[in-house]
Amino acid sequence: MRGISFALIIALMLVLLVGCNPKAEPTAEELMNDLTGYFGNELHSCRAIYKKSASEYSSSYFSHRLAGLIYYGIKLEKMWELDLLSDYAVRLADDESGSEIHIFKVRSRSDVDTVEKLLRKRLEYLQNRSVYIYIPEDYEKYVMSAQVYSIDRYVFLLATPDNTAAIKLLKNKI
Repeated sequence: MRGISFALIIALMLVLLVGCNPKAEPTAEELMNDLTGYFGNELHSCRAIYKKSASEYSSSYFSHRLAGLIYYGIKLEKMWELDLLSDYAVRLADDESGSEIHIFKVRSRSDVDTVEKLLRKRLEYLQNRSVYIYIPEDYEKYVMSAQVYSIDRYVFLLATPDNTAAIKLLKNKI
C-alpha cells in the first residue's frame, strides 16, 4: 500500500511539472530570423545586423559607441540603455529603403518605457531625414508606417512591409 501511495505521489508530481512547464522565451535573434524569413526579399538589403551573441571583434558586435551613433547621433563611450537589455538583435536598413527591425528584450518590465523612448528617437531620426534619401515608394511603405511596439519584456521598432503581420507573428512566438 505504501509503495502504491509513493508511486501515485511521484506520478502526480511529474504531471504537475510537465503541465506547468512554461513556453521558453525566444531569443531576439530567433525572432529576427522569423521576421526576415517571413518577409524575405520584401525587406531589401540591409547595411548590418547586430546581435547580443556576437563577439567583440565580430562585424555583428553592437558597441556602445555604435549604439550611441545610431540612437543619439553621437559616439558615446557608454550608452547606459544597453545595460537594461538582456538580449537584442538589430537590422539596419541600407540608406535607401528604410526597412529596419530593432528587437530589444529588457531585463526588467520597469525598463520597457525607457527602451521605447530610445527606439522612438531612432524612429524620429528615420522620419525626419530628407525624403530624397529614400526610394520614393519605400518612404511610405517602411519609414512613415514604422512603429515602436512592445510585448511583455520585448520592445520593437518595426519598419517592415506589413507591421500588422509582423506584430501578429511576434505575438504568436512570445
